[in-house]
Amino acid sequence: MTEKIITILRPPIIYSKKSFSVPVTPPIAVAYLTSVLIKNGYSVNPIDAIGEDVHNIDDMSRGRKAQGLSYDSIIKRIGPDTDILAVSIMFSQEWPLIRDLINSIRTAYPDITIIAGGEHITALPDFSLLDCMALDYCGTGEGEELLLEFVSVMRSGGDVRTIEGLCFRDGEHVIKNPRRQRITNLDDLPRPAWNTIPIETYLSSDYGGAGTKSGRSMPVIATRGCPYKCSFCSNPVMWGQKYIMRSPDSVIDEIQYYVDAYNATHIEFYDLTAIINKEWIMKFCRLYLENNLMVSWSLPTGTRSEALDQDVIEMLYKTRCKYLVYAPESGSAKTLKKIHKEVHLDALVKSVKTAVKNGINTRCNLVIGFPEETLKDLLVTLLFQIKLAWHGVDDVPLYLFSPYPGSELFEYLKRTGSIPEINDDYFDSLLGQMDLNSCTVYSEEVSGQTIRWLRLIGMSLFYGTSYLLRPVRIVRSLKNIFITKTTNTVFEQRILEMLQRRKQV
Repeated sequence: MTEKIITILRPPIIYSKKSFSVPVTPPIAVAYLTSVLIKNGYSVNPIDAIGEDVHNIDDMSRGRKAQGLSYDSIIKRIGPDTDILAVSIMFSQEWPLIRDLINSIRTAYPDITIIAGGEHITALPDFSLLDCMALDYCGTGEGEELLLEFVSVMRSGGDVRTIEGLCFRDGEHVIKNPRRQRITNLDDLPRPAWNTIPIETYLSSDYGGAGTKSGRSMPVIATRGCPYKCSFCSNPVMWGQKYIMRSPDSVIDEIQYYVDAYNATHIEFYDLTAIINKEWIMKFCRLYLENNLMVSWSLPTGTRSEALDQDVIEMLYKTRCKYLVYAPESGSAKTLKKIHKEVHLDALVKSVKTAVKNGINTRCNLVIGFPEETLKDLLVTLLFQIKLAWHGVDDVPLYLFSPYPGSELFEYLKRTGSIPEINDDYFDSLLGQMDLNSCTVYSEEVSGQTIRWLRLIGMSLFYGTSYLLRPVRIVRSLKNIFITKTTNTVFEQRILEMLQRRKQV
């Protein structure tokens, strides 16, 4: 009898045809899920649709493109021996085309059991099950223990409908089981099974990860969750406010393994909020130095400034931290209060100046277009952006507010009718983040056209000021983009990726 296989699928990247760039990142969720199942004796077929054909870009419906394996190729990769298919769905804007893919998989394999998980599914499990009848189950929250229990119960002939965290249809209704408890000891999880996916694609290509391109970059997650409750973030639904840290020793061991096994020269931390506990980061840095780790590392996804005092920043520099990202979100104190962002801008600027002085490339993420934001608030944020340029910050992108499912502001906009219906048009509205020309704006005070122009003006003023004040950066950027293919800033990285995509079209 042929052994049955669990296939875990990471679909292609879906983005607007007008997008100037989209990050290409290794599938860390798939690598963790695969590792847990293999550790427990199961045969697993991970499909990384992006890494397996990163240079393939297909034109899709509704003005979108898909980068990675074609749908026909994915269906062939699943194979007839698969009895359970787990699909990882991170971003809601990708849902319409991933739904179409799941429907096609169901047609090709009518007897397969399909379960989906990830950020989108956790936020909208009932909608997803009713919108895609080919989908059998949704798993909410962390996936490792849930998927392991699901496979075990399925294979033993038990009733999976009792599993905590699982959602399923019961006639025309959706049953949502109680959420399962968070994984409290992250050190018990096996390392991601990078040997089962084409990790070399990411290590050797011009595409960066979440941040800059600094040689052979491997991703690491040191913490899960976030204790804060920003109204634009889906973390409270996906993870909750419980902040769980791995031991610094286990993170150091993982980094050393990547150096030995994959010749890694750089580490990117994919944590939601990487530095909160000063004691933890100082111990991590001491171990980094004691183990003589010569690889550089970065924090590209945004962190808090409260624990980033001079002592910490000096240790970051000593341990070869090359890129540090802050997340002030706005330069307006009034906006920060409305979105529940607990940050003190004066303290953040002080921390940023210390990082710049210590030679660390820095970025500050700003967002405009929040529902209740006024024109004055927007202009204050743009002035704050210029202030950061004056202080030497390398990157200050202006992102457009997007009401992601699972966030407090998403629920607010549904109640007020600004999001009249959850449908494909709504998901398309989330695709504009990388499109400077057109996007859906949810501001109640300022027109969409004004916000789009302010975004373009703000970005131009910041990078123009940055390069004028420090002309050496012009030379650096040209060298990075056209010669070394390594980057110091995300601005450089996105241009490099844009040029790479144009070669493929």
